[in-house]
Amino acid sequence: RIGRNIHHIVRPSTLTGLNNLSFLSSHSHSGPVTPLLNLSGYTTPASFLTQTNVAISQCVSLRSDLLRSVNSFDFDAVRVNQTNETYPNLILNLHRLDSISNAICSVIDLAELIRNVHKSPEWREKANESFSVLYAFISELNTDVELYNAVKKIEEHGLHKFDYEESRMIKLLRTEFESDGIHLPDADRSDIVGLKNELVDLESEFQNNIISSRNIYSVPSKSLTALNFDPTVLSQLRSHLTPPPTPRKR
Repeated sequence: RIGRNIHHIVRPSTLTGLNNLSFLSSHSHSGPVTPLLNLSGYTTPASFLTQTNVAISQCVSLRSDLLRSVNSFDFDAVRVNQTNETYPNLILNLHRLDSISNAICSVIDLAELIRNVHKSPEWREKANESFSVLYAFISELNTDVELYNAVKKIEEHGLHKFDYEESRMIKLLRTEFESDGIHLPDADRSDIVGLKNELVDLESEFQNNIISSRNIYSVPSKSLTALNFDPTVLSQLRSHLTPPPTPRKR
């Protein structure tokens, strides 16, 4: 899919790289720089932002090629003439859709891993930035009307030409667009993108708090009350709060 499920896939090649725990350190103190997980292009934390820009550029180019191909191809004329020219065009554009997804996932999946497990705050920070940027880009793609119309056209004309896997792929792409509100007015789609991005930012903040060196977090009781929780739930939450430390006497 162009959009991504809330759980994220770590590719087998990445898992293999974890066997030597190379993700814990991105360089050798006595030798040359070792790429992160031995992946070329990831030698410093800033590499994540470089690879993010590369992935987005690839996707923009693939999107343009796909729309140009689908919109310029005369499917109806080919159908009338009963030629076999349609299938290669459809397959080419299926591959372009898959390449868009792969370009994003090859970076965002790694970013999600590193923002959670790397011991370096700098690596985690840049990986998190990469994740946020790419997630926002995915949200834009999933509310792209032109792309959705191209997917529908590919599905329509590939109905009796695709095999099971090809048919399933294009159907899942279409339904994913629709579940993300592609049918809604522009303003509503924009609101959905904003809400999703805000959700990811809050998720990242929550994760950062968990791995922070701080052990105590102060939550004012009035903040809980303002959330209008059920009284029973509110009481349970308060029971888990750590009381503020007692000031030392001088």
